[in-house]
Amino acid sequence: MGFQCPCRAGAKRSSASFKLLASKVCLFFFFLQEQVKTSLHQVLGPILLLGRIVEIYGQEASGKTTLALHIIKEAQRLGGYCAYIDVENAMVASLAESIGVDTDNLLIAGPDFAENSFKVIDTLAKSGSIDVIVVDSVAALVSECELGVLMDTNLPDVQSRLMTRALRKIQYSLVQSQTLLVFINQVRSNLRSYHGFRRTKEVSCGGNALKFYSAVRLRILRRGLLKNESEVYLACFIFGLVYRK
Repeated sequence: MGFQCPCRAGAKRSSASFKLLASKVCLFFFFLQEQVKTSLHQVLGPILLLGRIVEIYGQEASGKTTLALHIIKEAQRLGGYCAYIDVENAMVASLAESIGVDTDNLLIAGPDFAENSFKVIDTLAKSGSIDVIVVDSVAALVSECELGVLMDTNLPDVQSRLMTRALRKIQYSLVQSQTLLVFINQVRSNLRSYHGFRRTKEVSCGGNALKFYSAVRLRILRRGLLKNESEVYLACFIFGLVYRK
């Protein structure tokens, strides 16, 4: 069916949801030289519901930002308004435009620390004028108290506690305004899980709060590149539906 994005022509927002069709674990190929012609709803399996939180996580260069930009593109294609919270200050407008995102109608914000980021998200959600909000990324969220101290100062679990307080407040605003919030997250190796020759366990940043508040958790793995002589023309990724409420 694709996205059922509500239009705001003076009418109330409908409770339609972003519906994506396919299997739970599937392969998707990103063409690096031309725009992806495969529509997003033909690839992903979970249903991205309005008023919910979605977490997209994986290793570096695995296509997390590209997937989030495709969600924005699909929402804009059906008349939705989107916001991009660029915490990493790494947003490339030309890349987004090559994917199909209308950057002229995309609200891009770059708050200086995490508290301001969550204030922006809460304000946009309460306004009721935004359909999709993308936060890139959770790992780059730095609390204000961390910016004013020395780097060797021990501040235990500041980010996870901040995420717990912020998500508890933002969740209500998202439900009331029916806004989809997408968090892009990175993974770290948990050295405590190392036993003998087993691989270390990968954990996502930001503590456990995001796991509990997320309605859908998507993990992305890059499985290889196809090259033609010295030129890369195809990349293979695997999407896994880790959790869905």
